[in-house]
Amino acid sequence: MHTKNLKLSHDEAFPVLLDDHGVPDFWVTTYITVKCRPASTFNTLRNITSRLRHLRNFERDTGRNFVSEFEGGVFLDDKTCNDLRWYCWIDKKNYAGFQIDSKKSGNKKNLVSLIKTERPPRVDVETCAQRLRDITKFLVFVAETINSKRLHDSVVRKQIDTMRDQLIALAPKTRSSRGAIDPFSMSPPPSLFLKIIELSNPENRKTPFRGITQKRNALMFKVLLATGMRIGELLCLRTDTRHLDLLASPPMIHIRKPSKDDVHIDERNLPPAQKTTQRSIYISEALAREIEDYILNERRAATPSRKHNWLFVNHRKDDYWGKPVSLVNWNNAVARIRKVDPEMFQGVKSHGFRHAFAYIWNKKVDAHNAKAKSEPELGMKVISERERESALMDVMGWTRESSAAPYLRRYIKETVDAVTIENVDQLTKYVDMSFIGGDL
Repeated sequence: MHTKNLKLSHDEAFPVLLDDHGVPDFWVTTYITVKCRPASTFNTLRNITSRLRHLRNFERDTGRNFVSEFEGGVFLDDKTCNDLRWYCWIDKKNYAGFQIDSKKSGNKKNLVSLIKTERPPRVDVETCAQRLRDITKFLVFVAETINSKRLHDSVVRKQIDTMRDQLIALAPKTRSSRGAIDPFSMSPPPSLFLKIIELSNPENRKTPFRGITQKRNALMFKVLLATGMRIGELLCLRTDTRHLDLLASPPMIHIRKPSKDDVHIDERNLPPAQKTTQRSIYISEALAREIEDYILNERRAATPSRKHNWLFVNHRKDDYWGKPVSLVNWNNAVARIRKVDPEMFQGVKSHGFRHAFAYIWNKKVDAHNAKAKSEPELGMKVISERERESALMDVMGWTRESSAAPYLRRYIKETVDAVTIENVDQLTKYVDMSFIGGDL
């Protein structure tokens, strides 16, 4: 059983769950189409489909068929709900060999004890909770649809509601708000991302990249650190002036979301997502020249890239030559960085560049305020904490103040607790901070 991304007749990407014979799961497809598709992006639909695959694996490993049970008026009891909760903790990717041993479990009723005995690797609490939430909604949808003609029966209605309430109650508690997240546990220190910039430099003998991809990957890492944009936004950049204004003073990169009238089609199997709002971000003239040089030389040399205007493309001469860089390509590049020094680069992810950018940005604002206070004759405005938070929201593309909390917390915690990050004073020597704009 696996998920597959299909392209519909009008080029819409649509995820499906296929069984071992390649047949789409009827109920999962129906649920995604009817309940989820109208208000969700492709990536959200794909994530839900993957979580429902976990439910199908549970049925397979326990010899259950919930559709048949619902048709017979039998719904999940306390034990089944509890077993399902435990199963949602299993990290299948890191424990591919974990199988429910029928000989050890007898009639397959001892799932919980098996999980405790086998002690398979677990996913984090957020993943487990989200699995249970999506599985609960799906099971309620299936139960109500199958028993639509009997929902007026108080007994049936109560049984379905009880099943739903039991599953909701069993979901592990997650963090109450994003502001409570410890940023030190979310991302490595900013200095580590500067080491990645140095390591990806084509002139560095230790760079893990080869050939023409060296320059492209190094540039992508620089753009991430210099703008704080998400990886999905980076992969959605195009070469036209609607996205790149490299001749402006200062140069700018514009984050744009596709409009309803946009006829440009993303043919990638897994289209990147753009979660944050549209905005414009200043970049340094040096970075603008690097982007322009890449477009005029490396990108132009990949002949098939002339058929579209995605900025970053594949340069290896294979079936994907000249096509836009995908999330898989990018994840492979990050994985190569980790292999150089697994201990040093452990936990490095694309999103970490966003945290590093926010930290450097706050240090720059702090330096601006210090100068404004020490040299009042310059007439520089002291930026208040409220203005700092508002400006960070603008540059990061947020609409809610709660989104900024985790990114400000690292900076605030260091200030309050005097936490020292290695080589933090050297950060601005490697990154041109003029992209902030103005006197910042």
